[in-house]
Amino acid sequence: MQFLNKEQVERVRQTYPQGTRLELTAPFLNDPHSKLTTGDRGTVTEVFDNGDIGMSWDKGGSLHIIPDHDKFKIVPSLSAKAVEGLLAVRKTARTNMLDLNAVQIIANELCFYDTVIAIEDERKLVSHFIFTGETEVKGDA
Repeated sequence: MQFLNKEQVERVRQTYPQGTRLELTAPFLNDPHSKLTTGDRGTVTEVFDNGDIGMSWDKGGSLHIIPDHDKFKIVPSLSAKAVEGLLAVRKTARTNMLDLNAVQIIANELCFYDTVIAIEDERKLVSHFIFTGETEVKGDA
């Protein structure tokens, strides 16, 4: 295994900032006794100076991910600001929340620009949130 230099560690920090949701796409390799398996999800807590990604796993535990060793992917999810905007639009009762064009216009009027962008870039996630209240889609949906 190769050590990461300062620039590579900074790239890891930029790619996986605190709060990023990750999912294992292959068995967890840095601890063969781990109960973590393919499909398990967690939240990035920090990136260490050696490039390891500190995690808080949904099933408990805090084993690190080693970027060039473990297999994982980012789980797309709505930001807290985007959710806040959707809830604010809903509270106005000015439109059916399934009319995403109207939701986007109202969010813009209310200055919830993260919501406007989320509707543009993450339409599937926004729709999923409106129907379920969940900020990320489970599985490969």
